[in-house]
Amino acid sequence: MADKFHTEDWLERAKEAFAKANARRVIIRQQEHTVLSVPLSWAVIVGLVASVVAPPVPMVALVLLFVTHASLTIEDDPTAPAPPTHARVRDDAPVSDPRISPDDAPRF
Repeated sequence: MADKFHTEDWLERAKEAFAKANARRVIIRQQEHTVLSVPLSWAVIVGLVASVVAPPVPMVALVLLFVTHASLTIEDDPTAPAPPTHARVRDDAPVSDPRISPDDAPRF
């Protein structure tokens, strides 16, 4: 029996993933000076757009990061609101499947 595609579930998961990404920041530092600090979701979007529009740009940025002895870190943002901790459960979702052990169950 195949699972049905539920738009509401997909949207909930996308919102949850976006909230988790916004709870982290990409920080570029040179010694003790912060050069750039942006939410992780923005860094991913800009990186994807840059790699599609101008593929050499991300490579040049990475080389400059190493040449200037800068550091790139991903840290939790203490000022961001906490992401949701639970997902909505569908009414028609099976409670358990005896063929799947807890170790084999997918983790979300």
